Amino acid sequence: VKKADADRADKELDELRITNTARMEAIDQQMKVLETERQQSIDLLKRGLLSGPAARLEALHRLTEHSDAIAWANLFIILLFIMVECSPILVKLLSEKGPYDSLLRQTEHGFVCRETEGIALASTAARAHTQDVGAPEKAFIDRRLNAELK
Repeated sequence: VKKADADRADKELDELRITNTARMEAIDQQMKVLETERQQSIDLLKRGLLSGPAARLEALHRLTEHSDAIAWANLFIILLFIMVECSPILVKLLSEKGPYDSLLRQTEHGFVCRETEGIALASTAARAHTQDVGAPEKAFIDRRLNAELK
């Protein structure tokens, strides 16, 4: 009886293995198909995102991770751009005064003179307007107006 039960259990086990193996193979095939579709979808999304400066910077980052030569070239290009941007300032700091500097100084001096002249005219008009005030107020006004001229 025990031998018959064991044989029957072995037979059921073999049948279950056969059916389950077929199911597992079918499920594995479905998983492979789904994984392939998922990977294709991800690749399509990545390709859609690969446009513009951000994508180019990302590609440059990936290339510099894998190649020392590209990393050095990238560094030298960055340094070149920095030097190009800084060169006008360096030239101005290292050069002597030229004709532009003298013209600029003359123009600025003319502006300061016109500003001072305007303040002086306004001060004269204020003094003429305040002639009728008392001596302490007049002294205060004169001090303030003279301070503006300095």
